[in-house]
Amino acid sequence: METKVLSSWGHLLDQVQQLQQARDETAHMYSLPSSDLLFRGHGDASWPLKTTLERYVSRPFSFIDYFNAVSQAKPQVETFTANHWELMASSDFRAWASNYESLGDGRIPNLDYLVYLRHHGFPSPLLDWSRSFYIAAYFAFEHAHAENTAIFIFWEKTGAGKFGSSKHPQIHIFGPTVRSHPRHFNQQSEYSICCEFTSRDEFTPHEWKYAQHESVTDHSGVGILALQDKLYKLTVPASERKKALRELDKMNINAYSLFQSEEALMHTLSTRELFFRE
Repeated sequence: METKVLSSWGHLLDQVQQLQQARDETAHMYSLPSSDLLFRGHGDASWPLKTTLERYVSRPFSFIDYFNAVSQAKPQVETFTANHWELMASSDFRAWASNYESLGDGRIPNLDYLVYLRHHGFPSPLLDWSRSFYIAAYFAFEHAHAENTAIFIFWEKTGAGKFGSSKHPQIHIFGPTVRSHPRHFNQQSEYSICCEFTSRDEFTPHEWKYAQHESVTDHSGVGILALQDKLYKLTVPASERKKALRELDKMNINAYSLFQSEEALMHTLSTRELFFRE
């Protein structure tokens, strides 16, 4: 992971523009498709890239463990929300999660249900990103409560393909076309999972398990790994908060445009009429 310490909102804009230009130029050098940059904002630059599931429980989860947990919650979620999801049968999911080739087609079962749970606060193995730098910046500065905020920028495929091995953790990106809550589209969301194909012990078969993103993004960048999963971290003083939020509000990026609830409307109006005028 490459980290840069920036001094202002303006320097952040310049740095993102430079990275976007470098991405566009590099993408033209290779014949295979290149991923768009994805962005994630942290209100505290010291926060690592951790999913809400990692922050909620200390033990590692396999795909099967998590499927069993959300399957148990499903009847109550459907009862109280009037929504309905068709999940893969438990036996079929177990077979899918025990096959190394399962993630090769770029899909994961039950994604619409997993995204819904993620957007409504259920601890999730999905790490959420935005295709918009400005939306990620809103989350970084809106929730700033430390000396520095951070914007993470992830570039999965640089145009040289994507390589994986059953011996190492991998990152996979999912979205954006998934049936979910409207905020999924308002926030231009995509999601990543980090996983590895391993066994509980020498006597049990291999299966997919969730792993930590930084176990991949903190690789040395030597050899073929340098051509994929590039991660950048840009830190900016939280003192730039008002300037950043004012500029973002002019673009109609605020709590109400991203969440569209009455609470978000009141938050947006109070920000305009109180915070910006202070």
